[in-house]
Amino acid sequence: MKPEDRLPLALFSLRLGVFVVFFIWTVDKLLRPEHVASIFERYYFLTGLGREAMCLIGAVEILLILGFLLGLANCYTYGAVLILHAISIVGRVRQIRYPVRGPQSALLRRMAHARCLLRTLRSARFRHVVDHQ
Repeated sequence: MKPEDRLPLALFSLRLGVFVVFFIWTVDKLLRPEHVASIFERYYFLTGLGREAMCLIGAVEILLILGFLLGLANCYTYGAVLILHAISIVGRVRQIRYPVRGPQSALLRRMAHARCLLRTLRSARFRHVVDHQ
């Protein structure tokens, strides 16, 4: 494999990892909207979101993460995924202080996930600069 062919493959593998995590969250929104609505109430203080709202959010998120996986509209999809991920971390800011207590150990995985996403963004920006020279 030529060195110039490695970057697209590496970026796709990073996008695939991020996609898998977001896909699980999105499927949860579509299959158990009441559960996700309770999470929105508890962590983000958004009350009154019903089944239809959660399904709409899930449908929009599916389109977003599919675009992200395929590398479509990089500037928008990468930025939107980064913002959604940041919101999920900020919603659990109390647990950041004690990340290894009980179920909060998942936060460490989310932080590693965010790091991969940031590396993907940085690499995509580098690729954009290299392509336009």
